[in-house]
Amino acid sequence: MVMGIPDKESGDASDIEVWQTISRMSARAVSETEALLLALLAQPSPNPPGDTRGLADVIEDFVADLPGVDCQRVVTDELIHNLIITLKGTGAGRRLVLNGHLDTFPLANPDAWKRDPKGECAEGNIFGLGVSDMKGGLAAALQCLKILSKCRSAFAGELVLAFAGDEEGAGKLGMEYLLENHPETIGDAVVTVDAGSPEVLRFGEKGAIWMELSVKSKPFHAAHVHLGTSAIETLTDVLNELKRLRNWPVELPEDVSDAIETASDTSEQHSGAGETQVLKTVSVNFTVVKGGHLTNVSAETCAANVDIRLPAGVSVDEIKSEITAIIARYPQVSAEYSVLDEPNWSAPGCELVRLLQDSGEKVLGKRPVATMRVGQSDSRLYRYRGVPTVVCGLTPQNMGGADEHVSQQELYQLTTMLALTSHHFLSHGPEQS
Repeated sequence: MVMGIPDKESGDASDIEVWQTISRMSARAVSETEALLLALLAQPSPNPPGDTRGLADVIEDFVADLPGVDCQRVVTDELIHNLIITLKGTGAGRRLVLNGHLDTFPLANPDAWKRDPKGECAEGNIFGLGVSDMKGGLAAALQCLKILSKCRSAFAGELVLAFAGDEEGAGKLGMEYLLENHPETIGDAVVTVDAGSPEVLRFGEKGAIWMELSVKSKPFHAAHVHLGTSAIETLTDVLNELKRLRNWPVELPEDVSDAIETASDTSEQHSGAGETQVLKTVSVNFTVVKGGHLTNVSAETCAANVDIRLPAGVSVDEIKSEITAIIARYPQVSAEYSVLDEPNWSAPGCELVRLLQDSGEKVLGKRPVATMRVGQSDSRLYRYRGVPTVVCGLTPQNMGGADEHVSQQELYQLTTMLALTSHHFLSHGPEQS
């Protein structure tokens, strides 16, 4: 047998029970999970405005009749509704959290969609706004909950689904609020079912610095260049200096570096060539620039938004200190920070990674790789609290754009992986290292 996942002829009784339950449900699990996902997609929850009330209603209806399941709605704003869904086993034990978010990107350029952004199945795929980020992951987690509710006599502890209503805008009224005010959302381990791939597990994420640079200078006619310097030119000089952060020396932890290199071929098949290098370096991206108002008048003001991502081994403080030193050379420039998040990671070989790899090998026919993630998710909030956390979701296609879709087969595969991993984690004690 694959470690932790039973073959028909081997494994302990509790492992075999959940596998048999999944097998009995498999004939209808695809259509059931697909129908659930379509119901989630039919209830839009774009952020802004971040209205998750209707989606929370759909999920509450789904879990209402599941045995042993309790659903708590946590309202942090008129529009922002969060859900904490708990399935208890037979007694005291460990807690595994499946984490996700209810809000999605807003619908941009609806005329570009050939499929229904409120959900449509075609050609082996499921289309819809937010299907990969991340209503597909929500559907898989909810179906996993249903499977385990059928065999909860075989495990102790509890499975908790923590669904945040405010993630896309990096708001404070979603997962941050739940973790600070509802300790039941903090588990012994966490699987975040955000966009990714069952074949590529993400045990960590790069840190982030978001800032807005502002420049103010004396206005003058553009012909009179002897009277001053345009705010745009000053800003350009600062941005050019910030670009040099891309060459910042990085010392990756050895186990993280090894995992990134080992996963490189597979991860780049899913996330694009060059991801490996990005995971190992500081990235600097200028996302919004604005300034000036007339061609023949020098710009008095100018501003730019900057997105900087930090690999493991580089701290926010050291990069922020360098930014401060750069800005100090330009008295007209000021900086305002909106995000200061440290890079974060769980041990690449931790129990949760290994269990997901075991179940993935059983379900996918190949062993998933494990590496870091270039973007951020709510998983960082758990890692900051020392909780082993892995992102395992669906492979996104056109994420946030026209005809966003995921594979129907992969939806079922993810559901099965989550069920096998969850059951084994809850029905066994911590692995001995």
